[in-house]
Amino acid sequence: MNHYRKWLLYVLVLSLLLGGALEVNYRLCPAPLRHYVDFKAQLLSQTNNRRYRALLLGDSVFRNVADRFHRHPDVLDLSSNANVSLAGNFFLLQRFFQNNNHAENVFLFFDPDLLTSNLRSNMSYSYFTTVFNRPEEVRMIESLHRHDLFTHNDWGYKRLAAFKRLFQPCYLPAVPVFLDSQPTHLETALTNRVALIIQNRIHRSYSDFSPIAATYLRKMAELCRVHHCSLTLVLEPLPESFYPYFLRSPLMTRLDNFVCDHNLSLMDANTFLIFKDAAFIDGFHLKKNWRYRFARLINRNIVNIFPTEPCPSPQQLTQYVPVSKP
Repeated sequence: MNHYRKWLLYVLVLSLLLGGALEVNYRLCPAPLRHYVDFKAQLLSQTNNRRYRALLLGDSVFRNVADRFHRHPDVLDLSSNANVSLAGNFFLLQRFFQNNNHAENVFLFFDPDLLTSNLRSNMSYSYFTTVFNRPEEVRMIESLHRHDLFTHNDWGYKRLAAFKRLFQPCYLPAVPVFLDSQPTHLETALTNRVALIIQNRIHRSYSDFSPIAATYLRKMAELCRVHHCSLTLVLEPLPESFYPYFLRSPLMTRLDNFVCDHNLSLMDANTFLIFKDAAFIDGFHLKKNWRYRFARLINRNIVNIFPTEPCPSPQQLTQYVPVSKP
């Protein structure tokens, strides 16, 4: 009996030591390595007095493409995911200009769910407690009566935070490749799970912007106008069976009106290529080789982002163009 007690005591002590070590590692881990939203914010904090041809914002559908390939040195990618909503995208854009940077063009890549995101997921709380917590950002969020983003005590969130400490203590960005080095074969198998997700999207009500989206899309348009740069909204690939439904939705009508009222540009990736239902991993994100097709589509029809071979050296790709002094 004493033998088992000693064994349990050893297990308990080791578990406490392991948990403490993971917590210390998480807290001491540099901010850009906790998760990719942190990584983008840290990249931005090191970007001052620069001039860019294009600044890229968006959700994880576009980020999965932008992170996959090398980009031209005069292009800055700050895309993250839908859980930060348009509020997080606005705060990244605002920090960009606060650092005395300039962009000729700002591109916001979006899925309809980004326009309806209202900061209600557990990951939203994680990003706002660790990244978007500057005093002016907190005041802006709290003005929309969302104090809960900074005082969240939900057990689901705590379990998620514990999981990330155990299995994802640090974020390491993927090593990018050059666009033309990728294969062109497209996967065409559609699983029942993905088909069900797409059907659920078809039956969702896309009626209007969320309050968060309506507020911060307007703020983004105003901020770009103040800094004399164009803002282009780019609708990302949608499943072939869902796309016509979204085009007929009240949200699309609302978006068209918003674009006209604020003199913005709206582009639609789906007008250049049909994205089969089988092109999607989960009804939202593209499969690997379809990401390659989307990247080529962006280069040819929207904005030239990705260099093709022959290409700049890795050293050249990390150089930025400084803002010229008046």
